[in-house]
Amino acid sequence: MRKFPYITVGQILAELKEEGVTISRVTFYRLEDRLTFPSGKRTTSSLPWRIYTKEEKETIKQKIRTEYGFVHTPTHS
Repeated sequence: MRKFPYITVGQILAELKEEGVTISRVTFYRLEDRLTFPSGKRTTSSLPWRIYTKEEKETIKQKIRTEYGFVHTPTHS
């Protein structure tokens, strides 16, 4: 997976997978409307990508975990 200085859908999906919740990008987009995810912003490239803040990312991940009945206990370093 490519690394970007901002949070993308791919990064959110990768983090969820590490936590044991694997969903496809298509499922993410379907859940986006139904669970009312934060809209994020679009990049200014010719194919604008969705980018999110850390807070928006955590909100999205929590909504997905709740939808799938996955209880996640955050670890603090």
